[in-house]
Amino acid sequence: MHINAGGYDLDNEFFIDLATPCKWVSSTHMDVLADYVGRLHAEALRGNRTMLVAPWFSAYLLAIWDVLVFDPNPRLKTEDEVATLMEPVAAMLPYLAKKVCPADAVGEHQLVPFHVERVADLYENRRSGDCGPVAIKFLEMHSTGNEQPTMASLTDDLVDIFRKQYGMEIYKDWVVPLYL
Repeated sequence: MHINAGGYDLDNEFFIDLATPCKWVSSTHMDVLADYVGRLHAEALRGNRTMLVAPWFSAYLLAIWDVLVFDPNPRLKTEDEVATLMEPVAAMLPYLAKKVCPADAVGEHQLVPFHVERVADLYENRRSGDCGPVAIKFLEMHSTGNEQPTMASLTDDLVDIFRKQYGMEIYKDWVVPLYL
């Protein structure tokens, strides 16, 4: 157990699970990944007026994700079904932005719900367990200034690589300093 690694108590199993393809990542994994990416790119995120939200919000999104993923009759959701599931999120985001962003950053659209739509020609994760790391990678690419994150060329082999890379980088940056 690595006590207080990046503010978390992480054991070696945490890193093995994160690096293992198709291994379902827990909400703790997602919180750590979001926190790590947020710290790693803090300057770029501030410059782009972008943020990775607090764990309670990701927990809410994970509840919606359960509805999207754990359908007893699995299939891709229609645009209408996704819109219905995302409507509360789109309505909540302006209030969150108003609370944490400077007034000039929010502008005149203060409490107008966000627009939600699927991105065309994007990698579709069909392997159970990889959705969290894929989502974090997409957020990392998009929020650090890549105007058109090209996840269309992403493959399952690349997902395997960046899962391992995240595990190694978090270990190097948060665990190794505890022992030096």
